[in-house]
Amino acid sequence: MRDEPDFSIDRPEFNPLSLTVIVPLALIILMLTYAAYVVYDLKLQAVPEASELFKAIDRMAFGLFLLSEVGQIFLCGYSGHQLNRFLHQFPVMENSEILERLKPLVRTNMYFVPVGLLFIGVALGTGLFCLYWHDLLEIGVVVVLWLLSTGVAIRCSAIENRVRDMECPDPGLKAEYAAVCHSWLQRMFPDF
Repeated sequence: MRDEPDFSIDRPEFNPLSLTVIVPLALIILMLTYAAYVVYDLKLQAVPEASELFKAIDRMAFGLFLLSEVGQIFLCGYSGHQLNRFLHQFPVMENSEILERLKPLVRTNMYFVPVGLLFIGVALGTGLFCLYWHDLLEIGVVVVLWLLSTGVAIRCSAIENRVRDMECPDPGLKAEYAAVCHSWLQRMFPDF
């Protein structure tokens, strides 16, 4: 019988930050590299005209939109998947060990928020640009990816709410669990 990975902080075998830092950081670096390439290409021209600047933005918009949507879907999907696995393994907050297993997942979820906001902002700006200036196929891709990312975000939000509403029969543990959930909802970064 194969053991499930241990989500506790003490076990080095599973470190959710390794994946959760590398993938968003790689996407951000890819987005910046892509934008820098277009700007560099534009600078090679002696005096770029307004139409050339518009073409550069046009070349950049769809690629940046795709990268930011992929990043957003990854962040929500990964976080939701980890929290859903936790819920299936521990449907009730029975003891402090379960709470200790939840804390790294909540921290990861909280660290995703600033990166996710960056991805949402880029996707919104470039997506609106694509809707106005691009052809029907790219418009279709933009709409489908917006619907997909919205669906993933709604599903992830529902899972997060289920985790925050877990039954906790121990009154002493309930206060600590409530503090973690409060921090999760009210703070940008974890304080536990």
